[in-house]
Amino acid sequence: MQVPSLVFCYLLSICVIKCSRVTLVNNGYQDIVFAINPSVQYNDKLIESIQEMVTEASNYLHQATKYQLYFSDVKILLPASWALNSSLVQSRTHESYEKADVIIAESYLKHGDAPYTLQYGGCGEMGRYIHFTPKFILNEKITSVYGPKGRVLVHEWARFRWGVFNEHNDLIPFYKSSNRTSECINISMCSFLIIILTFRCSLSIRGMTAECNGSLCSLCTIDKSTGLPNKECQFFPEKNQMSSSSIMYLQGLPNVDKFCDNTTHNPEAPNMQNKMCNYKSTWDVISKSEDVQNISSPHNGSVKPNFTLLQAKNRVLCLVLDVSGSMSSRNRIDRLRQAAEIFLQQIAETGSQAGIITFNYSASIQTHLKMIVSDITREELVKLLLARAYGGTSICAGIRSGFEVLRGDDNATKGDEIILLTDGIDQQISSCFQEVEESGSVIHTIALGPTAAKELEELSAMTGGLQFAATDNLNTSGLIDSFTGLVSENGDSSQQTIQLENAGINIDKNTWLNGTVIIDKSIGNDTTFVVTWEAQTPDVFVYDPNGTIYNNDDFKINQTVHIARLKIKGTAQTGPWIYSILNLGGDQVITVTVTSRAADANIPPIKVTVHISRKDSTNPMIIYVEVSHGFLPVLYANVTAIIERPSGPPVGLQLSDDGLGADIVRNDGIYSKYFLSLNERGRYSAKVRVQGSEGTTRITFTTEGQAMPIPGYSENVRNPSALAPDSRMFPWHDFPATPRPLQSRFDEVSRTEQVHAFLFYSGNIEVIPQQPLVNKTDLDGISGDFNRVQAGGTISVPSGTSTIDFPPCKITDFQATIVKNKIELEWTAPGGDYDQGSGNCCWACKDAYNDFFPFSEYYINTNINIQFFYFLFVASRYEMRMSKNLLQLRDYFSKASLVNLTGMHPQPYGSRDVVRITPENQYIQNGTTIYFAVRAYDEGNQSSEVSNIARVSFFVPKVEPIVEPIVEPVVKPNYDYTPQKAWIAAVVVGIVCLVVGPIICIVHGIVPKKVSVGS
Repeated sequence: MQVPSLVFCYLLSICVIKCSRVTLVNNGYQDIVFAINPSVQYNDKLIESIQEMVTEASNYLHQATKYQLYFSDVKILLPASWALNSSLVQSRTHESYEKADVIIAESYLKHGDAPYTLQYGGCGEMGRYIHFTPKFILNEKITSVYGPKGRVLVHEWARFRWGVFNEHNDLIPFYKSSNRTSECINISMCSFLIIILTFRCSLSIRGMTAECNGSLCSLCTIDKSTGLPNKECQFFPEKNQMSSSSIMYLQGLPNVDKFCDNTTHNPEAPNMQNKMCNYKSTWDVISKSEDVQNISSPHNGSVKPNFTLLQAKNRVLCLVLDVSGSMSSRNRIDRLRQAAEIFLQQIAETGSQAGIITFNYSASIQTHLKMIVSDITREELVKLLLARAYGGTSICAGIRSGFEVLRGDDNATKGDEIILLTDGIDQQISSCFQEVEESGSVIHTIALGPTAAKELEELSAMTGGLQFAATDNLNTSGLIDSFTGLVSENGDSSQQTIQLENAGINIDKNTWLNGTVIIDKSIGNDTTFVVTWEAQTPDVFVYDPNGTIYNNDDFKINQTVHIARLKIKGTAQTGPWIYSILNLGGDQVITVTVTSRAADANIPPIKVTVHISRKDSTNPMIIYVEVSHGFLPVLYANVTAIIERPSGPPVGLQLSDDGLGADIVRNDGIYSKYFLSLNERGRYSAKVRVQGSEGTTRITFTTEGQAMPIPGYSENVRNPSALAPDSRMFPWHDFPATPRPLQSRFDEVSRTEQVHAFLFYSGNIEVIPQQPLVNKTDLDGISGDFNRVQAGGTISVPSGTSTIDFPPCKITDFQATIVKNKIELEWTAPGGDYDQGSGNCCWACKDAYNDFFPFSEYYINTNINIQFFYFLFVASRYEMRMSKNLLQLRDYFSKASLVNLTGMHPQPYGSRDVVRITPENQYIQNGTTIYFAVRAYDEGNQSSEVSNIARVSFFVPKVEPIVEPIVEPVVKPNYDYTPQKAWIAAVVVGIVCLVVGPIICIVHGIVPKKVSVGS
């Protein structure tokens, strides 16, 4: 289906429309933005080090991509506070810290200098950003831990740009391979604690395993129950390698300069690359990317990047507000005044400059730029919002006047912002598109009502602005949401406004509206309560945690605009703040908005970031919500998205961080959910509520997504003073000239022979001191009760969009284990439509509703018409298959052996499905690995993608012989040994053999060509 330009950019967020502005021109990447956080102190060496890193990375990238790609043009955005020679820097245009591809920022907690890339989406999807700390950039000692910085940048760029994943797994460093050897995740084919011959991707990385305490190393120990090395065991690669891959495994090895391809990739290794990319190699994913597909020939010229230094400046913005005749309907003009006042009083940062334009068929400058330095300046700006609604609509007239105002500070518009609100249609809006594009300004758009010009989204998309929409449903307070979502993008978290509550409700006369907001430890400055109404001023009461009562006498009330404001002096007290509002007049809509800022400039507040993603018109919308404290994920929060549709009541969705359905990684602080009901033309807006609870919600530190540090190096040389190992352990005569997989089984080799092999080939191990991990005690006391409300932007759906019947979502947590003598297979049931399906809406179920909003009693005390779907998400049936070949399940699923699931019925979505199969007809030898996969079908016989592939390995621990103690015999006289007693002993031995024999057969395992469900 042809999609109009109205929806040419689907990827939105509250902070940034993350359609990356990086372009590929003649094999070179241009407009890459590195941004330094405002909290980083000035250091000219930092700029120089960034340039050196990128230059090194460009050469490395060129070689790694087979001489096809390099870094051509890089911009470094410097903080506004840095004192620089103006001749050395240029003014920024669309660039900002929040939009940057690579950010340089402190990690907040100690020892968090590991480079990483934040990824929301799946395989082949761009990431959010790459993060380096100043210490990583400046400290040369870190090179010994991660390798040259340019190589690390290429490793992270592959994740960010092409959506590939790491090829190492710290949680599962060893696994059983299908060739019966113990293998390492980090090295694909390493024998049980002996000499590592092959690398997990290239099958040729050499090294050895050992347990090291400081510089003292010893032979790894074995877990007898699994036959795998214990967790203290590490792999130490040789420094001088013959292998040249893989960058996504260990970029720091000197000879590694390639990505794994189909000839070197190890699909068995249980790492994120295999899990997320369906067991494909990294180069397979990269080569199919749009970047590589669009290249016609290799690049043979210079690969040295060009650098441009840009400097941020304090925010300069202009409100361009529609006051045409249509704004007089549905109380829009008064609602505009209320929302714009909240923006000027609470959102616009101190030190920023603001101007105001109103327009109908022509534009009028209400005020030129004013520097916001105090509450007095804010009040002066608010008074200029009063206007009468009349006349037609000329959006371009408003924009052109906005440019005139923005030129007031430096005679230019580069990097300045326009906040454009309109509810009307303008057939001439495209006449100023070229001026907009050439201006270098950023235009944020707010579409009010169903008939607002459809071209608004093009204005924000071409300038890198945000886009919002609000309906005339006053209960959703969408217009206030839109303005409060327009926070600064400079990265200074101490100045950004945090929204704690924003809700509207139509209440009856003499009815109370009650609710609670939490002031947590990370916020408290500039805490403000704002109440709006339509006609009659209500009685408002606010109770702080100590019981102090604030009432109407403490609020600043504007009867003309129907708004009351209470600003708490100093830092608001931590704890629950209760508000109670009594409606004294007739039925009217009352809204409550509560905002605050960071309590300490050095401690970032808990932050909520919302992204809406949709690939194209055939895919569902995905809502991502990142909850973080600095760069640390916040886990086990209650996250709910409220979708305001073009018509009808809003829809509520509870988001999950469980690694299922739309969610990619479990417990990474990114909560996700599919939204499928895009069956109506118009704009869909998202709003998110997040609540944390003391004792449940916690902040954690994770290494997922980080580049792998080098643990050390081994020098594998033969030790002539040690006994040569038994040839059964490995073909030592081929080592190290011709590395290849080990041919022997570990259970055939004695422990003594392993030690001999370790001594014979170990040589020296150079252990590289690692940076200490974040001390988890540092995280204690950070979390607790908190709540946030955040606008999430708007997505537009064109007319003619048809309803799509989606299949069940891919099962991603399929796992297999051996339970007694059976194989147990377990997974989470998908829905009939991705992670959803048809079922009953129970918005009237107030107990369940209260779980989403426990701090907002008025939601429960009134009949707010928001639908929360508790679907009976049920797939129709499953198809499960098994094979001894992993790639058969990936590439030829239907040809693998079918597992009989007759009589099994899928459980509702989110439930655990479990099945046990009993091996029969076919014997399995000790060390055999079997693979399983499953896919789900809906009632229309649409199938999901094939699940992740589960493995089970048969392992019988080697029974060590029991050595009886030597005891001096006691000679008894007259010992009666008769044939009768010998016969009895023989009978006993025979019975024991009959019992033990079958048990031994069962232990060695039996697996069929066809299997049946066992109980």
